[in-house]
Amino acid sequence: MGLSGKIDDDDRTTAVGLFNTARSYWQSAEHLNAAALKVSHPSAPVTFLFCHAIELYLKAYLRGHGRTVADLRKVGHRVANLAGIASAAGLSLGPEHTEILSHIEDADVANESRYIVTGFTTRLPNEALASVAEHLDIIVCNALSKSGLPVQSQTFAPPAPRRDDELDDDARRILVQLFQADDLCDRGVRQMSSVLQIDLGMTKYHLDQLKELKFAQLTSASQTDT
Repeated sequence: MGLSGKIDDDDRTTAVGLFNTARSYWQSAEHLNAAALKVSHPSAPVTFLFCHAIELYLKAYLRGHGRTVADLRKVGHRVANLAGIASAAGLSLGPEHTEILSHIEDADVANESRYIVTGFTTRLPNEALASVAEHLDIIVCNALSKSGLPVQSQTFAPPAPRRDDELDDDARRILVQLFQADDLCDRGVRQMSSVLQIDLGMTKYHLDQLKELKFAQLTSASQTDT
């Protein structure tokens, strides 16, 4: 805390805070990856979450070993540089993980995951990023704990991949509506969208999904009521 009594950057951005945030991004990436969302670019947000988790783990280690927030700002988001400084400070990184960390920066993986990039790009598989994040969670946690910082070692079970026939809540609600509606008009796309308060486009998407999975046979009303 500064002489004025105000909380300074070093008090606000602690090693423990950075570590816990890194773990949150890592686990969020794992679960989003397992969800296998049916969108146009499902891997991009997963890649970004893994990259940000890795950056925060490295910064957590450096904060726990005497580096100030000002020091970290000078390095910025350059993961390879952060890894090099952390290694020099004693962080144990194997050749495989070091190579992946270098590639994150060389190929600008994090930024490419945030924006639409056209042309040829060299992409790291998210499984490689996941392995680095998991390794960092273990070794940074151990290092901070040995320094007397209150971090908790945890073992996370890998999230179960979503099955192709698994329905989300909105799809289930539409399926129930199809079975409960007595009048064919109540099974129309617009009517179900209005009754269930689900976006019209998403209602159509879920109806197609139900048809594909053979959970429901669409009537002419549900197909043509657009």
